[in-house]
Amino acid sequence: MYALVGYHPPVKDLYRSAQGERTKRLRREIVDRITSLFPEHVAVHCLPNRNRPVLRVDGDVIVSLMLCRPKKRKGGRVHWLVEPPPAEREYITLLCALSLEDNRVERFYVFPPMHLKSHRSYENDPWLLTGIRLKDLSEFYEVAQTIHEAQM
Repeated sequence: MYALVGYHPPVKDLYRSAQGERTKRLRREIVDRITSLFPEHVAVHCLPNRNRPVLRVDGDVIVSLMLCRPKKRKGGRVHWLVEPPPAEREYITLLCALSLEDNRVERFYVFPPMHLKSHRSYENDPWLLTGIRLKDLSEFYEVAQTIHEAQM
């Protein structure tokens, strides 16, 4: 439609739009995989006035889903920017560290509530030890339960 009226949006806007669509698709795939693995224990839920889905485990435990994009720094070092949404910081979080291509999840971690604004997480970052790395999403339910029980 833009082309018909002679408007050509900046390339960066087109990239952001495509990136947003990839993120939505990945989020949907992760949510679908988890709900299919644990249909009796995990449901998709939306918080009031929010459109990002969260996971509701056993009806009362909310798990935020955070996709973290990698950033390549000078010298080739990669970090993932961890920025939990303020409305979701009080919940258990499934952190999904994306690949450099932003097209798949490289690693999954489950964290207790993240009371931080922003963190740059590197390979072998000691901060990652505050969460539990999943070898596979099939471990999600058990790990989320363990973290929830530790909070009680």
